[in-house]
Amino acid sequence: MEDYRYPFLDFLDFFQGLYFLRIEALHLNIAFLFIFLIIIYAISSARKVSHSFVFLYFVLSPFNNPAFQIFNLSFSDIFGILALLSTLLSKPADLIPKSRIFIILYFSICSIIFYSLFLFNYYDLNFNGDSNFLLRLVVLLKPLLLIILGNLFFISYENNLGLIKKLIFYSSLSMIFVYFIQFILYKFFYILTFGSFINSTFQNINVDFMSFGSVSIERGHFGKFSAFFLPIVFYYCTQNYKFMRFLFPAIAFLNFSTSSIFYMTIYSFILLISFGIKRFIFKHSAIFLALLFFSIIYLFLFFIDLVNMTDKLVEFGIYGGNGSGRGLEILMDYLEHFPLGFGYGGSTFRTVDGFPEINSGIFAILSQLSIVGLSFLIIFIIYIYYLYLNAKVYDSFDPSFIFLRTGILLLPIAFIVDPLIFNVAPWFIFFCFISASAHNQSSIRYSS
Repeated sequence: MEDYRYPFLDFLDFFQGLYFLRIEALHLNIAFLFIFLIIIYAISSARKVSHSFVFLYFVLSPFNNPAFQIFNLSFSDIFGILALLSTLLSKPADLIPKSRIFIILYFSICSIIFYSLFLFNYYDLNFNGDSNFLLRLVVLLKPLLLIILGNLFFISYENNLGLIKKLIFYSSLSMIFVYFIQFILYKFFYILTFGSFINSTFQNINVDFMSFGSVSIERGHFGKFSAFFLPIVFYYCTQNYKFMRFLFPAIAFLNFSTSSIFYMTIYSFILLISFGIKRFIFKHSAIFLALLFFSIIYLFLFFIDLVNMTDKLVEFGIYGGNGSGRGLEILMDYLEHFPLGFGYGGSTFRTVDGFPEINSGIFAILSQLSIVGLSFLIIFIIYIYYLYLNAKVYDSFDPSFIFLRTGILLLPIAFIVDPLIFNVAPWFIFFCFISASAHNQSSIRYSS
């Protein structure tokens, strides 16, 4: 049994090559239907079309499967660009940050961009050929687009809260539904769909089981997206959507991905510490029972594999085992040749030809931006913890707010573990947190 990945390159190839007619693409066709309905609903329900584009940029970020990409741009990227252009045409004043945190973020990102441009010229580096310079420039500007859209999300949050909740629900439900379509086709009809992966993490299980990419490019990506969406789902999917609080932990566990289990475990631990075990069990018994249920199953069935996975995380994630791209000697090799860094390149250009690959987020930012990157990380991580502590005041007013408040602590974890410094999904937690905090603050002021 081997991985069954994607024989098509992008959206155009998926349809021109008639891959959409094959049974292996059934889940992707269903995902297209979900995307179409989400887009129609967002555009028809938002106060402004530009606002709908902003929301679609965030809720469609997990949909990075090749079928959902055109010219190296995901559907999320396309709606982000449309949001920027439509705002420029309709109300360019909205692009100006009105919150202190976004002023700081604008300044930080612009500093990183100008510093990177200086480094490109200083070292006169040839990054995989001049033909990739335009792509590198796009990668360099993507963090700025992310922060601009975060600011637009913050501005439009108050008047579109009901729509945001429903879009998060529909997007999350589609991720889960598509995953289970792949699972059912494999388990009951013995059909391997595009984006099916063998269990590299759990090799000692005695059942015939595969993991799936769902709407994402592969199992690990889907695992990270589902983990990062977990605090958002826990917060916004209340009342009529409470069953999502059980389904999301279920899908994260069933994914059999080291990434999803790692982030799920970290988030569960942070949640228990922040809540207090007794208070958490009493107030959120359904979530606690879901986490406990799947934890017991994992411990009972996959104890040996969990031990092996822990060894893998320690060896490769902390000590930087061979081939992990996380060893300290790799970082020192880069800093020796590029003491000022070689310029921000995201995860796409996180390495230089002839040098080892870097897979640690914190090592990537240090090798690319040196002391500038280090300063950004230290200041931002301290500020996140400051926000986490000072937002406790909203817990009593909004009992579910603690899910977002604890969720922002996943952001520095992502910085350290993976090259996801400016990936949309973890930052979406942060923007939801900032927006919900401002909403609660105005609600408290209004009620008093």
